Amino acid sequence: MVERFFRSLKSEWIGEHEYESHEEAKSDIREFVEKYYNYQRLHSATNNLPPVLYEASSL
Repeated sequence: MVERFFRSLKSEWIGEHEYESHEEAKSDIREFVEKYYNYQRLHSATNNLPPVLYEASSL
């Protein structure tokens, strides 16, 4: 699962982007996790729901 996360991060978000600072990279990766990966991206392991919706549906 961790490998898949990093593959998605690299292929879907970062691509060929070159960050000018460590802080810029951290901010961009945080945005990927908080705004895209957990809320928008569908995951086959969670019945094709974003993790946040899957977690809410299993409560």
